Amino acid sequence: MRTSFVKEMLIEVEADVAHAAILARLGDDTAGRIRAETPVAWVDAADFEALVAAVVDAAGDDALHRISRRHFLRFRDSPFMKATIDAMVRIFGLTPHTVLKNLPRGRGSLVKDGGFATYDKVDDTSCRLTLREFHPSRWAVALVNLTGTWHGVFDICHVQGTITVEREDAVAGNVDFIVRWR
Repeated sequence: MRTSFVKEMLIEVEADVAHAAILARLGDDTAGRIRAETPVAWVDAADFEALVAAVVDAAGDDALHRISRRHFLRFRDSPFMKATIDAMVRIFGLTPHTVLKNLPRGRGSLVKDGGFATYDKVDDTSCRLTLREFHPSRWAVALVNLTGTWHGVFDICHVQGTITVEREDAVAGNVDFIVRWR
């Protein structure tokens, strides 16, 4: 993963009420490697997975969902993404479809060797997001992280929504999400 993305997640962890327990679980070596990299470098996927696993192990799924949701909002405003998102909003408007439609492309620039994502519009207030050949070390933790991120999309679009897993096959690394909002 791009260091800028992982560093923004670490900043959210450090700002969380459970930061002390999470950082103790993560360990100084992993946190140090994340902090030391340049923003455009690639962080080893194992370090990012260790970060999200430390959140769950120290503070639970709700903490990871909360941190992932805030992380999306922080990352949206980061130098890496702000200009792209602002241009997209000026051209297409700010809707969940606009943001979610561009997530696969954005994910492709942030994630290396993490499978691929697709977007399909279902109707005016829902879409299907799929991940293929996605092989995190802890499947359930990765799904919580992703749903927290997509709830961040609801926040920036000022809508309420739900995310449900329509199909999943952890062995193949495939998952289909239905994302709905109002």
